[in-house]
Amino acid sequence: MLLSLIGNTAAGYRTALTSARQLLTVLLPILAAALLTLTLLDVLAGRVSDAETIIVNGMLELPEAGWWRLPVIAAFWLVALSAATLVAIGDERGYAVRPHRAILAALRHFPVVAAGFVAIVGLTGLALWMVSGIGSGYFSLALVLAVLLTGALTAGRLLIGIAAHQLGGSDWALTRGRVVPTAGAFLLGGIVIPLLVSSLGDGLVGRTWAAWITGVIASLLVVAVQAGTLAYVYLLQRPASPSLLPSASLSLSQGGSVDLAAVDARLADYSDPDPGSPSRLLTWAGVAAVVLAVLAPGGVALANPFGAPVLRTNDHSTSGPVAVAWPTGQHPVIATMSGAWFCETDLCDRFVDQNGGPSMWSGRGAAGISADGNTVVKATLSGGLDNGGPFIHYARCTRSGCPEAYIPVRRSAREKFEWAQLGAAVAPDQALWFVLAAAQDKTFRISFIRCPQIGCKTPQRYDGGTVERLPADDATDDSQIQLTVGADGRPLATVRTGSEASQVTCEPVTCAKPRSAQIWVGDPGSVWAAPATLGGLALSYEQGMLRVGENILNAVGGPQAPETGAVVARDGVYYATAAEKTTKPGFHVTIGGPGADSVSAFDSSFDSGAEDQAGVADYWQQVLWRCSELACTRQPLDTFGFAYSEHEVMAASDDGRVLIVRQDRMLLLTR
Repeated sequence: MLLSLIGNTAAGYRTALTSARQLLTVLLPILAAALLTLTLLDVLAGRVSDAETIIVNGMLELPEAGWWRLPVIAAFWLVALSAATLVAIGDERGYAVRPHRAILAALRHFPVVAAGFVAIVGLTGLALWMVSGIGSGYFSLALVLAVLLTGALTAGRLLIGIAAHQLGGSDWALTRGRVVPTAGAFLLGGIVIPLLVSSLGDGLVGRTWAAWITGVIASLLVVAVQAGTLAYVYLLQRPASPSLLPSASLSLSQGGSVDLAAVDARLADYSDPDPGSPSRLLTWAGVAAVVLAVLAPGGVALANPFGAPVLRTNDHSTSGPVAVAWPTGQHPVIATMSGAWFCETDLCDRFVDQNGGPSMWSGRGAAGISADGNTVVKATLSGGLDNGGPFIHYARCTRSGCPEAYIPVRRSAREKFEWAQLGAAVAPDQALWFVLAAAQDKTFRISFIRCPQIGCKTPQRYDGGTVERLPADDATDDSQIQLTVGADGRPLATVRTGSEASQVTCEPVTCAKPRSAQIWVGDPGSVWAAPATLGGLALSYEQGMLRVGENILNAVGGPQAPETGAVVARDGVYYATAAEKTTKPGFHVTIGGPGADSVSAFDSSFDSGAEDQAGVADYWQQVLWRCSELACTRQPLDTFGFAYSEHEVMAASDDGRVLIVRQDRMLLLTR
């Protein structure tokens, strides 16, 4: 039986290969019609949908695929499979079936085939719903797989009946007693093998034209293989077995096989009497139609009748983004864990990469980018009591390199040894500024250090006084302190403690006349950005809300990754982004609730449902909120499938474009 299964599968592939030209003449027009129909429905849905449409890498994307896509695709698939099977059978028997007659025959028998297919899918879905609530773990998984296998084999038997409806034979008698070698061959060659092949390339191409064209070609090949397999098993003869012969079936030969003479008679009605008819011309006409249909979504995206936002992505991203800035009139600049990227395009698909300086990870260290984008400073604390530390280990990165140096935190060994939170920034005169916030019992002691150039032998040190610290605040993460230097050269340090933050500033260069202010930030666990002026409005984001000072804006969203989120403000517009948990595209079944005994199956892979408790998802969706002082708009961006582990960073340009840098990809959104 196993050998028959494998042999029939291979024979079906061979049939598809030998009938390739004939299959193309009938499949290409149907494929073109399907693509154009889906594009038209996408356009109509984009016009009436409440959710914002977006153009991703030149392709029109809807935030949520319409429910109508699946039945439309299934309908075109059934028509294409029915017509292609008829053509492949004709080629096997030496008849040149006319493409238009094959398509008309497929449409004529479509209601019966579709009704049977819908019934099988519905019953299989009902059975899945029933068994998924029985028990948990791998016992339920075995039940689900058994239901899926039974439904797939039943559907395979029905699809073999496609040819029987057109050429004669009994739907079920053709496969009775040999379900595995016939319906099983269709399942193996037409479903399982294509799924396995597609899983090998999963994630190799993203939302690009390459992915779109690859999908179109793959769809064409899969239907051709399925048609070849159905044609072969339909014509397959077997030894006589009178007990399997239904008396009412006049089109079956003894043993339940089709009557080849009757098949030939009907094929003659569908065929062209002139074997030299213009099949080549029809093939090229079909190719031209498919090319136009494939390019149609690109034409819609280029015309952009919705005025939709345009997203471009770059998969050549840094593995550890730390900070990003978008200087006025310049391209973005990115500080990374290992150095700095000076972008030569807005998407940063070309850049000058300079490695050097201290490594920054898990919230340790500080980075700053100059207003003109020419300089990046990176700094961490290192050393210890035995070697005169701690030291500020820093690097000043430009397009020409990242020279490093050290500054002792203490003026002398007589000063108290203590660790502090660290901030860094670059002044308009290219001087490097550092701020240290050393935690006392109820206060932070603030110190400023100014270094006019790299490796300065006599750094300028200034006392910034003390600011309030909540007794319960034991955070040592350097992300709790932010340092900026204004256009006038004034340093501004913002130290977060709980739901509030203390700000300290002083005069340019000399840091005379220090003064401070208290501002409201929000929930201690939220991501935040300090204001650029003393006493200004801090910006913070947590799931479901964006705070601008004490003003709360509703940022609707779903469950998010534990280490996600970034905010930025530019010219009175506030931006927030985060990675939300979403469902991986494709068929999936989840058995039981979250827990160690639950099992989830996504496509052809199986994952433990206990991952949900750990905050790890198979698939994420990047979302951007763009807010005024009154309301926010939500824009879903791309989706991606890896365990989220680091914060993304974000910058906005003067004209409202947004660059989001993740460890796997960069996203450039243009409205």
